[in-house]
Amino acid sequence: MSDRHALESIPTKILLPIDFSPSSQAALKTAADLALHFYAELFLVNVVPSFSTFTSEYAVPLVQFQQEEKTRAEKHLAKACAVLTTKGVKAGSSVEVANDIAGCILEVAERERIDMA
Repeated sequence: MSDRHALESIPTKILLPIDFSPSSQAALKTAADLALHFYAELFLVNVVPSFSTFTSEYAVPLVQFQQEEKTRAEKHLAKACAVLTTKGVKAGSSVEVANDIAGCILEVAERERIDMA
């Protein structure tokens, strides 16, 4: 590989979808190591499932649950970003609401100009 191609493949912004499970915590550690190695920003994204907005006797608990999950995810992401910052990793995050999780992650990658996912 030529030096020119090697330089073009160095990531500047890494995306990590995270669901706060033990395996995603392990992925976070690895992604943080990569970000440090390449002096790249690490962008964390969590996708909360979207619920229907139709009106019924069941709608209010679902909307409330969705908001609680979004708030919980925001707190977890803020804590993770604070830890990353103390380790010298530039970090950002986003909580998204969608039913198409993979599609949403791809949209975030495009919106945030991610070059490594």
